[in-house]
Amino acid sequence: MTFAEKLKAARRREGYSQATAAELIPGLSTRTLQAWECDRQSPPLWAQSLVLDALGGAPYDPAKKRKVSPTRKKSGILVGVR
Repeated sequence: MTFAEKLKAARRREGYSQATAAELIPGLSTRTLQAWECDRQSPPLWAQSLVLDALGGAPYDPAKKRKVSPTRKKSGILVGVR
């Protein structure tokens, strides 16, 4: 999931317009936010998580889902398998 996709998903999840989302980040213009969402520009890597946090955090990314390894009980029944 690209930063542009994460940004758009986080903004939509919170129900913000682009203008409202830009207002939550001091000094950010609506045009810059639009450029980020269209993947024409992006903030530096160190700032991307700060931007997403200002919008309520990054959206769920299934590609980063942690795998749960199976464990065995004494009875031999698998638990923790997804």
